[in-house]
Amino acid sequence: AKRLKQPPSAEEESLWQGLLKLRSKKFLGLESLDERTRNLVHTLWAEESEYDYAANMEDLSFTWWNQDGCFDGPDCLWKDGYHALIEHLATGIDVRLNCSVAAVRDASDDGDVEVCLASGDALRCSACVCTLPLGVIRSGRVSFDPPLEPAKVEAAQRLNMGVFDKIVLRFDTCFWPPEQHLFARIPVVDSRRRQEALEMPMWVNLKRVTGANALVGLFVA
Repeated sequence: AKRLKQPPSAEEESLWQGLLKLRSKKFLGLESLDERTRNLVHTLWAEESEYDYAANMEDLSFTWWNQDGCFDGPDCLWKDGYHALIEHLATGIDVRLNCSVAAVRDASDDGDVEVCLASGDALRCSACVCTLPLGVIRSGRVSFDPPLEPAKVEAAQRLNMGVFDKIVLRFDTCFWPPEQHLFARIPVVDSRRRQEALEMPMWVNLKRVTGANALVGLFVA
């Protein structure tokens, strides 16, 4: 079975819809598998997609879902929280909090950018990296001069934010293997894979990293 190498000429379909259509001489398709095997395959693909993009495979693009890169090295947990990373990156940088942006505009012929704040102040810089939340871009609360390209505006209107919940449970005692990093509870029947089943397939063990008798459930809604 092969993935499409070029964008489809027909209307885009979801990752799961595309997987259901995959066939080969020796593989008759996912729907030909028994329920247990089909759910095992679904979980395998979910680990490679849903937990990276915080979206169900039914909502991801079959063509574009894997168009990104990753850093070398293993996955790690920050023992003291992510603030340690933020503080390190902010070292020597002029960080300003609680400064709402009203506009971003071209300031001169030499390519400078001016970031206008709601307070009336303006920050002049050689470049501006914009990481505004999707909802803020949609609302139009921040204006751009020159305006954003129509294709970018259309994409912002079509995109949705993913939901990736983490639920931490702390126990009096550690009743699981303390050296295990991750636990997977794989649903093998269709009813357990539905959202209303409230299954938490992936659990991260904090005992090994922090010493706490705690598990973190990862849930893609």
